Amino acid sequence: MATLLAAKFDADTPTGANPFADCVLVHAIEADGFEYVDSIRRALHAVAADPDQRVVLTSSVNFFDNGFCGFNGDQICDAQNTVTTDRAFFGIVLGYRAVVAGEWARLTRTLALKDKMLVTQSAGNVDDLPDGFLAQNYLGFRSASLSSPAALATHIGDLQAMFTDSALWKSATLPGLPDLTFSASDATSLIQNNADLDPTNTISASSLLIVDSGTNDETLQGIRASFFNYLGADVRAVGEKVVLSGSTPSGTSFSTPLVAGLAAYLWNLQPALAAQSVSATVDLLKRSSVVTANSPTVPLIDAYAAVLQLDDVPGCCSGALFAPARLGLMDVDGDGGFTGLDLQKFADAYGLSNPNTPSIPTARDYSRFDLNGDGFTGGIPIATFDLDANGLDANGKAKINTVDLRIEGYTVTFNEAALSDLQILCFYAYSPLYASDNGGQNDQLRTSLLGPDRCVGARMNVQLPAQIAGSANLGVSVTVPSGNGQFAPAPNLLIEVTPSCGSVSPASGRTDANGQLTVTIKPDASCTSLTLDVVARANANTTPLVRQQVSAQVSVSTGRVVLIQRRGGSGSQGLATARTDDGQVVSSQDNGSGPPPDDFSPFSVSSTASGTAHGTGSFKNDEASFSASGGMDSHVDTSGTAALSASASGSCSAQTHVTFEFSPEDVTAVAESGGGFSLRFKVEGGSMNYDLSGTGSFQIGPNGRPSEPLPPGSGTLLPGDWVLTGSANCTSNRTGSVSDSFTLQLTVNP
Repeated sequence: MATLLAAKFDADTPTGANPFADCVLVHAIEADGFEYVDSIRRALHAVAADPDQRVVLTSSVNFFDNGFCGFNGDQICDAQNTVTTDRAFFGIVLGYRAVVAGEWARLTRTLALKDKMLVTQSAGNVDDLPDGFLAQNYLGFRSASLSSPAALATHIGDLQAMFTDSALWKSATLPGLPDLTFSASDATSLIQNNADLDPTNTISASSLLIVDSGTNDETLQGIRASFFNYLGADVRAVGEKVVLSGSTPSGTSFSTPLVAGLAAYLWNLQPALAAQSVSATVDLLKRSSVVTANSPTVPLIDAYAAVLQLDDVPGCCSGALFAPARLGLMDVDGDGGFTGLDLQKFADAYGLSNPNTPSIPTARDYSRFDLNGDGFTGGIPIATFDLDANGLDANGKAKINTVDLRIEGYTVTFNEAALSDLQILCFYAYSPLYASDNGGQNDQLRTSLLGPDRCVGARMNVQLPAQIAGSANLGVSVTVPSGNGQFAPAPNLLIEVTPSCGSVSPASGRTDANGQLTVTIKPDASCTSLTLDVVARANANTTPLVRQQVSAQVSVSTGRVVLIQRRGGSGSQGLATARTDDGQVVSSQDNGSGPPPDDFSPFSVSSTASGTAHGTGSFKNDEASFSASGGMDSHVDTSGTAALSASASGSCSAQTHVTFEFSPEDVTAVAESGGGFSLRFKVEGGSMNYDLSGTGSFQIGPNGRPSEPLPPGSGTLLPGDWVLTGSANCTSNRTGSVSDSFTLQLTVNP
């Protein structure tokens, strides 16, 4: 019992509930070999003589349940001799219990121990047969309220009712056993014959904790009541198969000192609690205990919850994040502050830099870094944890609710009912508890070790088609943890989208109430693939909360037009070129430039030409003067429509056949036999609609088959090579001017 109470925190087994030799004094009081009344007198006088203001008295002194049966009242009770035992013997035994309890009550009052002494009393154990016969068959002999002087002293006012209650003293298991219930007159006589048993002498139970035993499981949820417990305890602690040096005993005598050591430990940690009545400590231990499915009637002592409730003790720090228990929890290096050095130790313990660290630890190790108290160090397991020490609820329990905190500019909601070790670390790392230094070393270390990736935990889902033709929508959805492993939409986050080979509209925006944003993307004409960098932030220029890169192939499956690259043709050097009927180029000047090969980006060219043409052939020796100018341009708009246009204008004078041809140097536009111009292009991937208009003589048809022109106006071009031809002429015996133009519009089919 002494080692369970205060054994040192070292490598030896066990470690005591209050293991710090400089913080606790242990006094042993010999009880063995003394009558009950003498034992309690020795104990209570020792407490009164102790100079300390507060004392915890832990007791395993319980009344002996057997040994007063048989003819002489000196045999162990069993099924046979209990029936033949003089009933008066039982009355004497129970009456003696009342007398000892009266003495406890008297000394507590006269020695002024009520506000000095906190008592942890073992509930008592049901022994094996034959010693446990009475406790196994009479509820009164298994009642923790009647089994010890300390407990019965708080029920002196109830003695009349307790001794006359047949449910306690008539066996329900063996109906043939004698009924030990007191008559009303016998009970009254017992009480009136001892002044200390006057009902007004009852002492308060506010400074008493009756403790029974639970199984030795590794979680609170797994602990069950030990089969040997007396009934009616206040709280429960592990008392079964307790690991000591060389043995694993069981009994309520082994669970009780754990509670006593915890009470003293709380006083060591929080002077404000020690300064109050001992009933405040009893109340805190009861309030912080937990009822579970496996322990539904007697709550389990939760030492961790009790320590955390110290920050809610009146006179301490209620409602402050600078609460000492929580600061001590985070200050793992013991330097008095929560700094980046502590964060580094937590990060190492949780394996944050190791991508192979398992998300669920392999075993519970109950380490210094287990913040949520579930026994695991790090990982994703969750447990209830009160972050903000914001007072107690109507039942005196810690308020378990949600807490909002700004992390890297974003408000994160923490659900105290379900927190992992890392979430707790993040909360305090971004709270005033952390020794921030305004962007200096501590803050930088915090961002590098934790940052938004681990502390905001935002998830981004970017929806982009695997292949893009023309323009497409990019959908962004962002969620953040909402507790219990669930995620909720993250509204009002700033989303920034940066393309590698294209444009985005809009380039940034905020998520809606559903955490979503949609933008339009359009690859550049030269793109075969497109990569987008998508970043979510709380505000502009703040640390990215989450980012993702996505890529898509730029598809031509719905059709595109490609200008066939071929430099000029015979005698073709400019947009406006004059030639005689024999094909001689007279004069030209090229002032333009065209697009690169296989590109349909916007371009424009222009040229001028002038001079005198010397005819040959049928108009031999004729001359004609001329001047001409022209231009050509193209563009691609956002609807997937391409437009080619060209024009020529000028003047000519008689006798000679002069042709103006459109021939930008870097676009296929070669002279065809007989004069005129041509523009050759290719349709790829899918069909295209065309619309041809202009002044002059034009036609469009399959390349190589000019005898099969398509009708002018509108139509459809199937994939393949196509040629646009036309002419603008000054003919013989004529002086005049020319002004011709065309526009060919090509539209990608859906």
